[in-house]
Amino acid sequence: MTKQELRDLVDSTDARKLSRIIAKGQDYDNHVEKLNAKLEQEKQKTDRHTVAERKERFQTRFFSILGSVLVIGLLLGVLVGCPQYNVYKSELQGKAELVRAEQNKQIQIENAKAKLKSARMLAESDSIRAIGDKNVEKIRAEGMAEAMEIENGKLTDRYIQYLWVRNIDKGDKIYISTEAGLPILEAGNK
Repeated sequence: MTKQELRDLVDSTDARKLSRIIAKGQDYDNHVEKLNAKLEQEKQKTDRHTVAERKERFQTRFFSILGSVLVIGLLLGVLVGCPQYNVYKSELQGKAELVRAEQNKQIQIENAKAKLKSARMLAESDSIRAIGDKNVEKIRAEGMAEAMEIENGKLTDRYIQYLWVRNIDKGDKIYISTEAGLPILEAGNK
């Protein structure tokens, strides 16, 4: 509509009609705005879904390619690394066996040193014991000689019997000879 037509329309219509037309025009504009807003929302939803789908497809492709590259790299690493790892493992096992053998050698050396020291100490203790036994016998002999000198050969039978009884262990049976030289027999013990 041109401006002139609009003016002519305004002049020919009355105010009520005009207010109804304006209200309908505003309703029409509101309705058009609502439809445009819905259309825009639908477009954004569609755009979001499209972007989300594209993003999801991209991620799927990216991770599948990345996984494939990693698996291939891992396989290549295993194929190349296994022989080298076996060499490295054998080298470490050899070093471990060498260290173990060295430790066992040191243990045997220490055991031999301990046995040698023990044998020396046993030999010294045996010689000390022999010297001590010799000195004990010497002292005992000197004591006997002194005792005999003190008694001056006057050992009586009663003194000899006293010494004999003193040296008997408890529980030993003592037999005393009679005048006729016959022993007393035990009557109650069988």
